[in-house]
Amino acid sequence: MSIEIRGLYAILDWPHRHGLEAEDVAEALIEGGATLLQLRAKQASPSERAGLLDRLAPICARRSVPLFINDDLELALARGGTPGFVGVHLGQSDLGGLDPDNRQRLRDLGLLLGISTHTPAQVEAAITDFQPEYIGFGPVFPTASKEGADPVVGLEQLRSIFHEPGTGRIPVVAIGGIDVARAASVAATGVAAMAAIAALVAPSREDTIEQTRALAQAFVDGTGPAGPT
Repeated sequence: MSIEIRGLYAILDWPHRHGLEAEDVAEALIEGGATLLQLRAKQASPSERAGLLDRLAPICARRSVPLFINDDLELALARGGTPGFVGVHLGQSDLGGLDPDNRQRLRDLGLLLGISTHTPAQVEAAITDFQPEYIGFGPVFPTASKEGADPVVGLEQLRSIFHEPGTGRIPVVAIGGIDVARAASVAATGVAAMAAIAALVAPSREDTIEQTRALAQAFVDGTGPAGPT
C-alpha cells in the first residue's frame, strides 16, 4: 500500500454516537473520500480495541486506505505487519512510553508515527526528539470532541507552523473543529491533510458518506487555484 499523508484524515470515534457498527462507518468514510483513517476508541478495553483494529484493517487493506490507531503504542507494536494497518498516532500525554527502543521498533515494523502538537515548542520537540512521519496541529477551532482540549490555535498560528525548523520535511495535519464551512480556509494554509471527528458523525451510512464527501471536496477546493501552490 502506498502511504501518503494527504487529504481528509477521518477519525472513527468508537463507540459511535448513533450506534452504527465500526465496519459500516469505516466503509462509509472511505466511500465518501477519506484518504486516511484513524481508530479512536478511548472507552474501549485493550482487548476491545484490538478486536476493532482487527476488524477494520482488512477493510482498509482492501480499499487501500491506511489505518492508524490512536494512543495505543502497545497495540501498534503487537499488530505491526498487519495488512491495512500502518501506524500509531500519539498525543502529548502518551509520549512518555515512546523511548528510543520503542521508536526503533516502530521503524523496524514499518509503522508510521504521528504526534499531536498544540504549540510551536511542541512541534519543534516532536520533530527533534521523535522524527515522526507527520505532526497534527490544533485545535484550529473550538472543539467538543476532546475533553480538556488545548487552547485554540487559529489559522494564523497554523500558517506560522511552516516556519518552524523541520516542518518543511514532514506533513502537517490540521485538527480541531473543522467542518465544511471551515475546510477550505484550513486547506489554504498549506497543510497536507485535515483531520475530523464530529463533522463526520451521522445517523446512517448514507448520511456519513454524504458528509464525508462534502468535507473532502471542501478541502480539495481550498487547495485549488485560490489556495496554496
